[in-house]
Amino acid sequence: DKIVHEGDTNTAIRFPSADTISFETAGSERFRLDSSGRLLYGHTSNVTGSLFQINSGANFFAASNDANGAVVDLMKTRSTTPSGNTILQDGDKIGELRFRGNTGAGYVAAATIQAIVNGTPGSGNDLPTDLVFRVQPDGSGNTFEPMRITSSGILLVGKASTSQTYTLQVQSDSNANGIAIYGRSADDIAEIGWYENDGTTKLG
Repeated sequence: DKIVHEGDTNTAIRFPSADTISFETAGSERFRLDSSGRLLYGHTSNVTGSLFQINSGANFFAASNDANGAVVDLMKTRSTTPSGNTILQDGDKIGELRFRGNTGAGYVAAATIQAIVNGTPGSGNDLPTDLVFRVQPDGSGNTFEPMRITSSGILLVGKASTSQTYTLQVQSDSNANGIAIYGRSADDIAEIGWYENDGTTKLG
């Protein structure tokens, strides 16, 4: 059930079950391709249903003598093929970072960061997008949205909406009563300052 490297018998390509291929080094399985085309790294059975599953973690490097860093690139098109250029629509989710934990009954979403189209995309580089943060409160069983950065650069906290044009908007609800600002110790004075556009001339 395996293909073995001559002179290095603990390195092999195996066929552990129907339509499944596994790859071993030093006598241990490193990753496998299962019957559904899922690549499993660090474990041997499907957990999430995703096509690429890693047990533990992954590092992304940019080892180059230039100013470019490592990139994680999440892309979305309405075309049915990855190379197709079909424009997105208002409300489409471009990508999501999802954090799930096991409660003893399975994995549930504890928090997410989502990029969602907010407006009508246009030709060229016109793609208005919000960045949405969702978390799960204790005992709720569901995530809710405590914060959003809109495509206009407005930070919305709590129940705030874009009906106002202020850069920072906070609206309380039954669980939060507004904004509190503290000094680091009893001798520190917490302060809010208003400045001119130069950022140095204080108005009050």
